[in-house]
Parts: sequence; C-alpha cells; structure tokens
Amino acid sequence: EGLTTLALSERSQCNLRYLETWCQACVAHSFMETDRSPEAALLPDGERRYWMTAAQREVLANEAGKAFQCGLAQFLSASIRATPAMIERGFRCRDGGGLSYADFGEDGREGLSRMSRPTHRDLLAAWVRAIPEAAA
Repeated sequence: EGLTTLALSERSQCNLRYLETWCQACVAHSFMETDRSPEAALLPDGERRYWMTAAQREVLANEAGKAFQCGLAQFLSASIRATPAMIERGFRCRDGGGLSYADFGEDGREGLSRMSRPTHRDLLAAWVRAIPEAAA
C-alpha cells in the first residue's frame, strides 16, 4: 500500500530528501498516512511508504469530487498576499474602497473558481429550483 518516497522521487523527478521531509510534514498535518510503528520510523530515507486514505483523496486529490478543498488553500494564499491592500483599501479608506477580484491575482481567481466549482456544478440548480419565485 502506498508509495515509497524513492518511487515518488523517481516518478516526479523531485529530490528524495525534500520529498521525505514533505511527506513527513503531510503526515504531521493529517494530509497523508504512513506506518507509525517504531520499525518504520527507523527505515532509511526513501524506503518509508506513504499513502492517502479515501477521505484524504476526496478532499485533497479528487478535483472532480464534491469535497475537494485545494481551491480554498489556493485562495487563502492569494488572500494573504493581498492583505496589505485589504487593510489599506478595505479598512483605512473612508470612501468604501475595497478590492476587486483582480487584486487577488491569478491564484485568487483560480482558487475561488476551484473552491466554488463543486457547489455550482452539484448543488446550485437544486437550490434555485427550490425557490418558488425562480420556478415560475
């Protein structure tokens, strides 16, 4: 079950040591799983196996799924970069200023799109049909 970081390194052409560290961080944040036995902890770099549970894959890897959330992380990253402008134009500006979607850059637009897609694709039509005035 799962892949070793050596196999992942060969497939992705990424540095083995960086992948090992990245996979360990993913496990620490519950984005991936690994064998947590004392024996597995002693394996040399490249030999430890990592995998995702079905729930982790649904949220983090299945972009066509209803629970996909990576767009949220992408939008959050764009929001952090736009924070100085948000503070200046959104809070300090007395004329109502604010930011446009363009101020969030490509990651903001793409992240919002990826975050909203499951709702629009899978739920919005039923919500609109449930509004009596919209059915008329």
